[in-house]
Amino acid sequence: VAQDKARKYAERQNRSRASTIARTEISNAYNNGELLGIKDAQSKGYIGVVKKKWITANNENVCKSCQKINNTEVGMDEDFQTDFGGKSCPTMHPCCRCVISYIEVEPPAKLF
Repeated sequence: VAQDKARKYAERQNRSRASTIARTEISNAYNNGELLGIKDAQSKGYIGVVKKKWITANNENVCKSCQKINNTEVGMDEDFQTDFGGKSCPTMHPCCRCVISYIEVEPPAKLF
């Protein structure tokens, strides 16, 4: 009976860990892809000078580290200063649900 309960517990833990990894990696891919897309649009002159703003989910599940930098704005090529070092974009930790808002502060130099 104990071995059966231990096996079931291990299976639940494995599923939970797999879900955490998947959720975190999808968020990483989304945030990094968005950052690269914005930089590409800037290089092609589609958008001008941009600032980045760190945004949390604004609920009770947001960790203290993410709460500290919520609504912090930095330049496009600057890092956010977090408890885990400089980060260009989320995620800061496993299951982080933060995102970046991009704010155009200057129009592109050449308009179409």
